[in-house]
Amino acid sequence: MLYLNYAGLSRERPESREEASTVQAEFETMLFSESGVRWYTNQLDRCRRSIQDFVVPHENDAAPNVVFVSNATTAFRIILSNLELKTGDVVLASDQEHPGIIRSLIRLQPNRLRVQLIGGASEDEFCRNLEQALSTDHARLLILSHVAYTDGRVFPLGRIGTIAKEQNLIVAVDGTQAAGHIPIDLNGTEVHFYFFAGHKWCRGPMGTGVLLVAHNDLTSNVEIDNIQNDYELGTQRVGLIAGLTRACALRRDELPIATTYLRRLQDLLVGLVQSLDGVRLRRWNGAHAPGICTLQLEGDRVSPGRLAEYLLQHDGIAIKPFNDPEHPRLIRISYSQSTSEPEIQTVVDRLADALHHFNGSEAE
Repeated sequence: MLYLNYAGLSRERPESREEASTVQAEFETMLFSESGVRWYTNQLDRCRRSIQDFVVPHENDAAPNVVFVSNATTAFRIILSNLELKTGDVVLASDQEHPGIIRSLIRLQPNRLRVQLIGGASEDEFCRNLEQALSTDHARLLILSHVAYTDGRVFPLGRIGTIAKEQNLIVAVDGTQAAGHIPIDLNGTEVHFYFFAGHKWCRGPMGTGVLLVAHNDLTSNVEIDNIQNDYELGTQRVGLIAGLTRACALRRDELPIATTYLRRLQDLLVGLVQSLDGVRLRRWNGAHAPGICTLQLEGDRVSPGRLAEYLLQHDGIAIKPFNDPEHPRLIRISYSQSTSEPEIQTVVDRLADALHHFNGSEAE
């Protein structure tokens, strides 16, 4: 199978599996004896320091607090539960957020909290729309992705942070499509919470994730010790946390070379698909992460799901279709360092054949 959905799930790297197995085996010789609890706690402290090295913290600030979680949605729900949002509060979000985040926001609305989505076809338009929303409503929280899962757009955290700081707005960033994909530099961003899952670009184990909490006035009420006690000790497998930590450390070291290679594949793919009939590139006017290329289907002869199923069954190619009404008629191609340039050519050729099958032959 030619797998091109690395933004959905990446293969766990062998070093991560080995670390997870080794650490878990050692823990199971002690379990929750007094020495076992101390050992578990020391392992978590070691892993926290490694994750802090994985990101660049705020300049002149202490490194962010680290909480290990099972996934990104859990991290976001922890954030919501610690913000003491009140009736009438407004929560802003980009219109490119993952369904897990949107579902968490929808659950807030019966509590008389208002959720407003912010869109834009460019960085400038998004920032203008954000400023407009803040001029009419006193929002408490902004949630947005660092890299959008839909089309790989990179939101300008620095500009957004400047706008947020003027309004005393809490900023939470979903970094799931960024961590291990592009450098995470939080300097000057005014980000209060940053979280990510471990099983995508970091190539860590499934069921792992990280929540980073900055040190500042807007997060001073967040009880880090209690959160760590509730969501780590006695809840999560320490081996999985160690495996994630190992994967992040390795990814940090290889990221410059990986980013350059992914950008080359993206340039090749973008150039090839522009000659295809029946699709067009889905891009905004701004930065894009290098490992994602999203296409908009034109016409209505074939749905994204049907096209993806045809490519899988007929050609053994796995891509991501979007079938939800918020992001209609999109297919996403995402690739890794293991993807070759000939494979990029192959997926474009097979996509052209599939589009002809649905749009050409059925029209005859």
